[in-house]
Amino acid sequence: MAIAVSHYNTVIDVPIEGVCDSSEISQLSGIKSLIKNEPKLHSLLISERCIHNRINALAQDIVRDLNHSRHIDILLVLTGSFIFTSDLSRAIFKHGGINASIHCIKTSVYDKTIKASGEHYRAVTLELSPKHIEGRDLLLVEDIAD
Repeated sequence: MAIAVSHYNTVIDVPIEGVCDSSEISQLSGIKSLIKNEPKLHSLLISERCIHNRINALAQDIVRDLNHSRHIDILLVLTGSFIFTSDLSRAIFKHGGINASIHCIKTSVYDKTIKASGEHYRAVTLELSPKHIEGRDLLLVEDIAD
């Protein structure tokens, strides 16, 4: 059974059984039956509503930290974080009227294996680098930082 979440202003620890918004508890059986019928899915770890609510909480924090700024430059690390960045930039505009310029960077490592726990360094190559961002304050959005 997924753990119910009702506060989104702090980091949410996600247990193996997953999390859902407290308002979704009654809908879990329907969600689980949809997953059971979809061969590409095994389980629901974080519900869509939880992700949406956490993005809104992050956006409110960013708007507060920007202290009445009208613009933000976001540096998006491709490709894993592009949907999240899109949702976050819309939420930042919704909560503070702050426009975002999204700049993309693409990196790769020579070795495609997963980084080992004792591995301290891995060479990274820039495949795509943004132009005209030198000297700007940037919000860096990455899917997995290891």
